[in-house]
Amino acid sequence: MNIGSTIRTIREENSLSQEQFAEMFHVTRQTVSNWENDRNYPDLMTVIRISDAFNVPVDTILKEDAEFVRKNDRDVKLSAVRRRVIIVLALALLILAAALVTLLHPR
Repeated sequence: MNIGSTIRTIREENSLSQEQFAEMFHVTRQTVSNWENDRNYPDLMTVIRISDAFNVPVDTILKEDAEFVRKNDRDVKLSAVRRRVIIVLALALLILAAALVTLLHPR
């Protein structure tokens, strides 16, 4: 079973419409439909909130969906790379600014 099927099962076992389920997690009905049809995935915090709300272990929701795990892992790695790039660019700008100040205002 994948995340979409698991979410649909949780929703249906609790007799909730997609609209009601969406309201619980502050998303649109279309978002829930997209999750259930594997067009996209909920973020990890939403998975945790679903887990808490319905007393379903997070690993039950995630474990069997390797694509979600790969996507989430890839997103985490990309955000770490982006963070490093931003730090390097910020340092380069600081060095450039210091060099310009020194060149424009000699002692």
